[in-house]
Amino acid sequence: PLRDALAVAPMELVLVETDAPFLTPAPYRGRPNASYLIPVTLRAMAEVKGVDEDTLATAIYDNTARAFDF
Repeated sequence: PLRDALAVAPMELVLVETDAPFLTPAPYRGRPNASYLIPVTLRAMAEVKGVDEDTLATAIYDNTARAFDF
């Protein structure tokens, strides 16, 4: 499953995305998905990785900057 893959993925390879307008994260299922819900996904990802949200957010920012060369 996806959570198992995330658990073993190196932090320097992790990004975050949304499947908007589909697959709204819990507890917002049934409502339209949008990019403003990415923090909900980030929170769940941090729990799976066993790190705090700020640590994961910083890693994802750095990874995104590297991936998109900005």
